[in-house]
Amino acid sequence: LSRGLGDVYKRQGPILWRQLTTATRGATRLFLALFIFAVGMVAAWSAVEDQGRTLALPTLVVIGGLMMTFLTTLAPFDFRGDVDQMSVLKTLPIAPWRLALGEVLAPVLIFTLIQWAALAGMRLLSGRPEPLLLAAAAFAPVYNFVLFGVENLLFLLFPTRVMVTTPGDFQAMGRNVLAQFAKVIGLGGAAVVAGVAGALAY
Repeated sequence: LSRGLGDVYKRQGPILWRQLTTATRGATRLFLALFIFAVGMVAAWSAVEDQGRTLALPTLVVIGGLMMTFLTTLAPFDFRGDVDQMSVLKTLPIAPWRLALGEVLAPVLIFTLIQWAALAGMRLLSGRPEPLLLAAAAFAPVYNFVLFGVENLLFLLFPTRVMVTTPGDFQAMGRNVLAQFAKVIGLGGAAVVAGVAGALAY
């Protein structure tokens, strides 16, 4: 196991390290994402925590998932940020799936830490053990991996340079709306597959 983990780090480690180093230079955006997500989740949890688990869990999942879907633009530390380095990435002597994994791991790790921080704050505010928050924390890395996998797949199929949209730029606004719509469809398809598998297992 240690040899396998060491091989994974040796192959994907430099790419992951470079993306995380880039992320430290954009820490302001990450703190903004943490603030938005924490405020939204605490507000949602405060509204439904006394309504029972039947209502609390779906509400927590839907609101948290949608918020993360629209906050991915604040963490372009993957293929989206390497649009000018594609020719260099193609020449690296590693397998394509290893390269893709190294590119996606950085935003997955960052968003997982943001979600865990917000869930820890919600746990402290609730003042009692809450299995729902622990379950959400356990599934956060899986959801983030699927989220950024779909995000990067759409980018590689339809590459566009990440830039700030100026007011009145309807072409950029339309492109962003279509990208978000396609992302929601991709995540919905993954949710359907997971739901069918879970229902069959249950």
